[in-house]
Amino acid sequence: MEDLVEIHRGAEAIIYMGSYLGIRAIYKYRPSKQYRPEILDKRIRRLRTINEARIMTRLRLLGAPIPAILDVDPDSALIVMEYIPGKLLRDTLISGGSLDLCRRAGEILGIIHSGGVYHGDPTISNYIVDDNGDLWIIDFGLADYTNDPEDLAVDLHLLYRSIETLPLKSIDKMEEEVYKGYESIVGSERGREILERVRSIRLRGRYVAERRAKAVWLTDQEG
Repeated sequence: MEDLVEIHRGAEAIIYMGSYLGIRAIYKYRPSKQYRPEILDKRIRRLRTINEARIMTRLRLLGAPIPAILDVDPDSALIVMEYIPGKLLRDTLISGGSLDLCRRAGEILGIIHSGGVYHGDPTISNYIVDDNGDLWIIDFGLADYTNDPEDLAVDLHLLYRSIETLPLKSIDKMEEEVYKGYESIVGSERGREILERVRSIRLRGRYVAERRAKAVWLTDQEG
């Protein structure tokens, strides 16, 4: 782990920039958690590292634009992968990026879901627009195998929610393009099924938010 530069520290992993056999590379390391028993901690970190590497390899073979894995060391909880130079999709859209990128983001998520996998955090901060204008998706730390429509709908919901945080007026058009791209991969019937689940998730979210707001209002009135 020498000669590496830390570029991001998350809850589950630390990301470093470095080189691997002369190639610029990303090193993803899962540090130990002091609150877990040592044997259990090592087992969890090892299994999660293997799972992430297997999922990335599977999806790349299916055509998803994912960084190539260069090396995996499960016992050290380390994955070395290709570095993709570029800008976050979020930043690209803010600076006037094409709606075609939103459609492509939907296509990529569709490829992932068609492969029997959910991403877990497919926000526009986990898509990268490379120097050639091509779109990639990264960070499969929360990914797992599933064909459950609810899990897949949560993915699509998270992508929509991340778009809705943009300070732009074209949010609806962006979401329409995402869905068009998604549906073009999974098919219209499956697409409609997932979209209905997304709407259900949103309704549940609004209901919870309204209940919380009402509880706060009642507390204020009682005070």
